[in-house]
Amino acid sequence: MDMLRQLIAKLRLKQLELICLLAEYGTLRAAAKVLNMTPAAASKSLREIESLLKTSLFDRTSNGMTLTNSGTLVFDYAKGTLDNTRLLIQNIDNAANGDTPIKIATPPFIAWTFLSQVLEDFYQKPQLNRVRIHEERLGDSSKLLESDVVDVLITMKSSSELASLGLNEYFIKTVLRQSWNVVCARGNSLAKRTESLAWSDLVNQRWILPPYPTYTRILFNQIIHKHELKYINPLVEATNATTTLSLIKRNIGIGLLSDSVIRAMAEPNMFSIVPVEPALEHVDIVFVCKKKIQHRPEITSLLSSCETISKTLER
Repeated sequence: MDMLRQLIAKLRLKQLELICLLAEYGTLRAAAKVLNMTPAAASKSLREIESLLKTSLFDRTSNGMTLTNSGTLVFDYAKGTLDNTRLLIQNIDNAANGDTPIKIATPPFIAWTFLSQVLEDFYQKPQLNRVRIHEERLGDSSKLLESDVVDVLITMKSSSELASLGLNEYFIKTVLRQSWNVVCARGNSLAKRTESLAWSDLVNQRWILPPYPTYTRILFNQIIHKHELKYINPLVEATNATTTLSLIKRNIGIGLLSDSVIRAMAEPNMFSIVPVEPALEHVDIVFVCKKKIQHRPEITSLLSSCETISKTLER
């Protein structure tokens, strides 16, 4: 803790820049020239840093200076800090000029299916608002909205996502109705079934599912619980939907996929949807923002694009 206080009190950004330049050029003379310092001043500054950290950051040889193991750690920190400082300056400048991005939090599968189409429509309009997408797992994105890290949340209407949000403070509107399907390869024996199967017939199949707490995995666990079936572990856990589809395509197992994923990625004639009884309930995808910003032009325009794409998909 004493070292932390000393670093906060004494470490300067210019010293971090010196470390980065020394790592790049390998000599005090070259680094000092870039910083408009004398080599003696640069050497003194380096000794101060090493004294604060109680470690040597560079090996000195006749061929120049190279980072030690500790120096590599400090270099990575220094570079990250300087990059973040440059970003802070840029963001402050953008904010002063009214050029701040719309920050959107959403689960990954919504980001590359529904949201990508929404933004295609959004950028057909006269405005050119920048957008920053935060791809988050369930339960994390609502926290970002609460703390004003993001402006908009586009996610499933579920208790795990929305329970913590006060209804009086937030604008919430359904923009798409989504369904989930059991999917298998055309060569799978289940593809030949014409009658609906009970979940008890499917639970012991070889499943390919994403890990908890993704929505698909939560939904699968709810099905198991609802029908009082024995909990099973999937044969393969795959976070990425592209990987899941590839594994299903090769008939390694069956999966649970949303309409959006199937529309966006499934190759025609490569997959079959397995009829299940009772069928899975639809899940709404909602657009959420704080009421204090819901009438901003860029927010209403983004919502309008969501509704436009929703109408197209639900035809």
